[in-house]
Amino acid sequence: RGRSGDGCSGPSSRRDHCRRREIFGAKCSRASGKNAAYAAKLLVEEKGVSLLQGHTHRFGVHARTTVDGRILLGIENFSMCSRRQSYVSHANWQLGFSAVYFQPTSGRFHWCPILIGSDYRFVWRGREYSLEGVKHIR
Repeated sequence: RGRSGDGCSGPSSRRDHCRRREIFGAKCSRASGKNAAYAAKLLVEEKGVSLLQGHTHRFGVHARTTVDGRILLGIENFSMCSRRQSYVSHANWQLGFSAVYFQPTSGRFHWCPILIGSDYRFVWRGREYSLEGVKHIR
């Protein structure tokens, strides 16, 4: 529940947003210092759903098959910020993003992680993207 002064009072959508933020913050603080995907693992285990989350600055995946045969994925979805920050030295962060194809009628999805290398290059759909531009890969 929202507490007075925490910005979580008001319409239910705002309260839901705050609830998600509180859940995420609690998981991340418990997971700090752990391996990549640990926050995602905690959320998958607790909520019983697949999820993709940001704000961990790391890439990691946790997969779980439930007793009824469902496969759940917890994905920590890279970072898109500079690794050079004044508040951290030698950050263990991975740059990248994900493309997700979702079929709303079945609830199925296909997830494609795309790692951006330290030279700021990545490959996607037969092309290499870099700071210099795009080139087709043969």
